[in-house]
Amino acid sequence: MASACSGAISVADPSKSATTITASSLLTSSAEATLNAYSSDDLPVIGSFEAAYAEDGSVTLSLNASDSKAVTAWAITNSSDTPADTEWRSVAGSQTGITESMTINAKGTYYAWVKDGTNVVGGDKYKIAIYKIDFDGNGGTGTMSSLLKIQNKALTLPANTYAKEGYIFQTWKGSTGSYGDGKSYAANSDDTLSAQWSNQRFNYNVEYYYMDTDGSYLTAPSETKTFEGSYGDVISSDSETISQSKAGMSLDTSRPDSITLTGSGKVLKVYYQRNKYTITYSYTKPGDAAATSQSVDFYYNQSVTEVDKPSVEGYTFVGWEYDDFGTKPATMPLRNIKASGSFTANEAKYNINYYEKNLTGDDYTLVDSATETRSARHETDYNGIYDGQAHGIEIAVDKTNAADLGYTIYYSTEKELTADNYLTDGKTEAPEFTDVKLTDGAAAGRTVYYYIHSSTKDYQDANGSGTVMVSSHRPEREQRYQQRFQYKCKI
Repeated sequence: MASACSGAISVADPSKSATTITASSLLTSSAEATLNAYSSDDLPVIGSFEAAYAEDGSVTLSLNASDSKAVTAWAITNSSDTPADTEWRSVAGSQTGITESMTINAKGTYYAWVKDGTNVVGGDKYKIAIYKIDFDGNGGTGTMSSLLKIQNKALTLPANTYAKEGYIFQTWKGSTGSYGDGKSYAANSDDTLSAQWSNQRFNYNVEYYYMDTDGSYLTAPSETKTFEGSYGDVISSDSETISQSKAGMSLDTSRPDSITLTGSGKVLKVYYQRNKYTITYSYTKPGDAAATSQSVDFYYNQSVTEVDKPSVEGYTFVGWEYDDFGTKPATMPLRNIKASGSFTANEAKYNINYYEKNLTGDDYTLVDSATETRSARHETDYNGIYDGQAHGIEIAVDKTNAADLGYTIYYSTEKELTADNYLTDGKTEAPEFTDVKLTDGAAAGRTVYYYIHSSTKDYQDANGSGTVMVSSHRPEREQRYQQRFQYKCKI
């Protein structure tokens, strides 16, 4: 660095290695001034020297350095002595900063070095110790590769791959302590880890919790069983060894649990939830083409409660019919159920007015004393001269062959009739036609199923269904009144 000490001399930039020095007019001769100048070079700087584990078990050493002029070479050695010329690695170009690395596969103490052409920095101040960890099967078969351990940096131990017949791996044991599979090794030391084996077996308890019908679990177990396993066995709630087969239940995977056997008396909690099944309620409102449905879920064996009964003006909801159960099951079975609902028309009042033809035969007179009110079940109006029919299902039978009188019409309001089940609600012998009568209390609007059977002409057997639309009430009066009976039904 150059400097000026007199007002007679000035230095343009003392910090530069090449600069300009100017003498002032105060100097009259060269003997009056003395100039002393010298220069020096900064040392290179090692910013960091670090080590990292590689996936293949080796170690990567990394060096970061800089110099105000240029770093010309670097070295990483396993000796504290200044590197020999053959150990230096040149830096291309004029770089004031470098980052270099080296992979090593052997234990030892490694030193970092840099130089800028003439100055060398490194040695004991920049060193990292690397240790070696060996594995011993201790009577087990197999092999495991050694590992390098970096000073002050923990190493994750690999899983044991040795095997010993009749034994379970227990732990690793070395001069620095005992270590489990996959655990951390932090000691700064060479070591040989020997596999420790165990042939012990332990009892453990499994507490089973079975979901109640309200979807909750009791705090105390529903059942407890004892099992046996080997040291190190991992038992989880879904292990086949402890699985249970319970009707209407399945493992509750939202409550997992597991234990590792290292001694007797460990407890595993296992939960079984009740399966849910669905009741689908379906009904068709009178006058609607499409059915209305509603689904309700119940836990297995949970008490079944019905949905609210639907309502339609002018009709009474008969109730729900549950598949082959018929009536509502007390608790939910192990399957889904369909429930069908139906309606009956409310009871209506109607008048039957009796008329008497006058003597001239051209008019009728209302017989007031014969006016009465009767009850019937019905769905539609019928206005007109009473025709003597019940306005129900009319099933016609072809009787062109007068000799064949063997017809029987079987009918039912409960199920479809076939040749296998026709002996059901009722029958009508040898009719020209029939109005199928509903049993007492049955609703108009119900479907009536029929089956026609001929004892002499089996090929004429037939079946079908229809819907009763009006009351089957049939007033009986003398012939002179029947011609002008007014039949009117209104809900």
